Amino acid sequence: MSPCFKTAFTVCLLLLLAGCVGKVAVPLPEPSGTTPPPVTVPTPPESTLPEKPAPATPEETETPQLPTPRALASLELSRQAQLLIDAGKPDEAIRILEQAVNLHPGSGESYYYLAEAWRRKGNLSQALEYNNLAAIRFKNNPEWMSRIALQKTRIDRLR
Repeated sequence: MSPCFKTAFTVCLLLLLAGCVGKVAVPLPEPSGTTPPPVTVPTPPESTLPEKPAPATPEETETPQLPTPRALASLELSRQAQLLIDAGKPDEAIRILEQAVNLHPGSGESYYYLAEAWRRKGNLSQALEYNNLAAIRFKNNPEWMSRIALQKTRIDRLR
């Protein structure tokens, strides 16, 4: 064997044994049969305790919901469809709005514009159905509910 190998082997062996030396089993004392007295922690008087904060209202505890990528894509498609409706192309708008609804079925805007596209095409039963779906999605939004009510009036006038 080479002298370098013997030296390296000896150093490794010493390090290994030195690591084991610290792991000597120490006998535990035998239980005496008596238990130590319980530790008591003094509590401060009531006047020095900090007041608990009032419970937050649900509005304060709720974090604002950020739109999902699907919801954002649906909104963008709805805006494109709105331009097509205004340009007199309801068939193209309907195709795009159906994609928007597939991406985000909870989008009230998509249903509103679907109702508008079908109204422009003259299919009033479809228009009314999508108008009702938009009203369900926007039941807590007064601004959109007034737009939906006006749209329903325009649909009903054509019937």
